[in-house]
Amino acid sequence: MRPGIAIVGLAALLTVRSVSAAADINLDVSANRSSMYLGESLILTVKVSGMGSPPQPDVSSITNATVRFLGSQSDSRYSIAIVNGRVTRESFSGRVFSYEIRPSSAGRFVAGPVRLSLDGRTLTQPGPVIEVAGVEQQEWAILTISASRDAVLVDEPFEITLSLLLKRLRAPYAEIDPLDPGDPPALNAAFLNGSPIDGLNVPDVDSLVRPRQVGGRSPGYTINDRAAPPDMFDMDSLFGRKRAKHLLEKRVVERGGQSYFEHTIKLSYVPKQEGSYTFGPAEFKGKMIVGADPQGRGIGKTIFAVGPACTVRVVAQTSFAETEGARRLYEERGRAEQERKRVALGRFGRKEDIANAAVYLASDLGNYITGENLIVDGGRWLKYAGE
Repeated sequence: MRPGIAIVGLAALLTVRSVSAAADINLDVSANRSSMYLGESLILTVKVSGMGSPPQPDVSSITNATVRFLGSQSDSRYSIAIVNGRVTRESFSGRVFSYEIRPSSAGRFVAGPVRLSLDGRTLTQPGPVIEVAGVEQQEWAILTISASRDAVLVDEPFEITLSLLLKRLRAPYAEIDPLDPGDPPALNAAFLNGSPIDGLNVPDVDSLVRPRQVGGRSPGYTINDRAAPPDMFDMDSLFGRKRAKHLLEKRVVERGGQSYFEHTIKLSYVPKQEGSYTFGPAEFKGKMIVGADPQGRGIGKTIFAVGPACTVRVVAQTSFAETEGARRLYEERGRAEQERKRVALGRFGRKEDIANAAVYLASDLGNYITGENLIVDGGRWLKYAGE
């Protein structure tokens, strides 16, 4: 930056507004999943390109489901390239709207149609088709996947917790794990493999799961395709054909008047880019011990439980209104709307507003500006001057 030039404020005084004809505006609808279990949610993304501030799309035609609006984000971009003194500008206007949708019944579900009305014209997209599978209700095994937060900023850590509830046996067997040591059930969840996920820093799952392995006649369950350690007396283990048994950290809990062993694992992630990240679903299937006969022998029952997937949205911190400082100064004190009205452009500033001003000053477009203060505040000082 040249000496004598300062950039101050929170929003841009100079803005570029582009108005596109309805024919140049496009509507795109997508879902983060093509199949799911009943009880799970999906994220529906509606992208409007060709207009920076479009009206909110109409999703009222989506039936047989609960729909929750999660918010919207700008998808507009503006760049200036300076090559050999020649300035080239490129711009794109758009906005992305996100919805959480939970189907109410099993079968073929259509997340649409979605409509956008603008200048007397209506754009319509039929919406994606999702297959929803039903699951038989039972009380012996309950599997859940939860997130510490359903929306975070880039570089803001979050936790994913997998919880497996196994119903305890009645006395005098209440302290015994209701699992057959010789026929362990299977716990399957793709994210427990610890494989890389584009856009996330993933934890070392192996270091958390491996210490929970059990052997011999100990009760347990397999986790994905994790192989048992080699045993010279077990040929299957030597060739990697035998799966390891595990018992995750457990405690006794009460749910709905029933007593359960709760087995849990917590995984910490750090997002590095925007997007929607889905964890799950998880499945628990196989034989459990559900009682004992008069001779004390276990009575087995085949169980199938599904843990609905959960999704974490990672968003960029694009507006001053979304910062921690603004939350403390304005939102928590109930002053957000009052402060927004003090800005001539009617909105809080974004980081792009400051960046665009800096690009302007650094380019040849601003080579005759010096000793000036460029106020980037959306006209806030104009409001104060009139008060």
